[in-house]
Amino acid sequence: MTLSFGNPSLDGLRDTWDAVVVGAGPAGSLAALLLARRGRSVLQVDKARLPRWKVCGACLGASGVETLRRCGLGETLGSIGARPQRSAELLWRGRRATAPLRGMVAVSRRGLDLALAEGAADAGVCQRFGVLARAAPDGGVTLEGSDGRHSVRARAIVMAGGLRSGQRSTGTRVDPKAWIGLGCTSERSGVSEDGLAMVVGRRGYLGRVVTEDGALNWAAAVDPDFVRVCGSPGAAMRAICEEAGSSLCPPLEGWTGTPGLTRRSPARIGAVYAVGDAAGYIEPITGEGMSWALATAEAAVPFVDAAIARGCHHAGWERAHRRLMRWRRARCRVVSRGLRSAVAMGVVMAALQAQSIGQWGVIDRLIGGTA
Repeated sequence: MTLSFGNPSLDGLRDTWDAVVVGAGPAGSLAALLLARRGRSVLQVDKARLPRWKVCGACLGASGVETLRRCGLGETLGSIGARPQRSAELLWRGRRATAPLRGMVAVSRRGLDLALAEGAADAGVCQRFGVLARAAPDGGVTLEGSDGRHSVRARAIVMAGGLRSGQRSTGTRVDPKAWIGLGCTSERSGVSEDGLAMVVGRRGYLGRVVTEDGALNWAAAVDPDFVRVCGSPGAAMRAICEEAGSSLCPPLEGWTGTPGLTRRSPARIGAVYAVGDAAGYIEPITGEGMSWALATAEAAVPFVDAAIARGCHHAGWERAHRRLMRWRRARCRVVSRGLRSAVAMGVVMAALQAQSIGQWGVIDRLIGGTA
């Protein structure tokens, strides 16, 4: 099936669908694919055209890898050329420690998003990319493409538009102290292909991996006030590396930012079911974001499918989402706070340097490497 990656035309679209999926990231494409496999008519839209680059740590933990396998997509990562990450190097205040990783791979959003969208198309999903969508709780969706506007109705809507899904007016609350995300890519030069490097400073932390396309992917969580003080994202990243005593040299230019990371959003409003970042977010470490997206998409599909069959919606998905994400978010909250604590970081670095916790897989669990 030919994808409409470069065709934002709305001509010929039907007016009613079982499901409209807004977003073509990991959560949106997996949800669309699984609903189509259940025999539902699915329209998937995204404001961007694929392939596209997005701010992301570009690490998929073992839990995300397992979700893909469980959904019959176990060969996807191999076909993309995802790179196994066998070790993590942590740098903080001039101290360096390493620990083994198990099950984590490096894969760009450009590669993963495209592969999952192709899988959804093969399952029979109708796709229009380069199209803006505005969803209403009653199941109405207004689309805006290259040839004007078109309104459709859906028995259920899956909102998978990420942090910028525009749900602030429907209950999204951003933590006023939330750090922002930053990301960019650069050319690789003498960098190991199988290791994750993490640099931790008082006002932010930075990760770097080599993705399947051979590029260096840089991603960070940082205090926005620190970026303003430093004058630019690139200057802030170099200041963090200098504080940590790291020889890493992140680019000065080319950085893209996100809104505040930590936020609460409703998992459902009327006929709109939120998955992935659209359902709320906690500042990640690495390997969690894409894994969370895939997990919530897989878990939401039975609730969406049941709502389509019954013609009504209830609170089951909200409860299931809270159960699914409670431990995952609590873990990231603890770890992100620990990265800000000199005492906690001192203990972790001493233990890693003594090799007293690395062999137990503790680092895997803390940064999302294990299922």
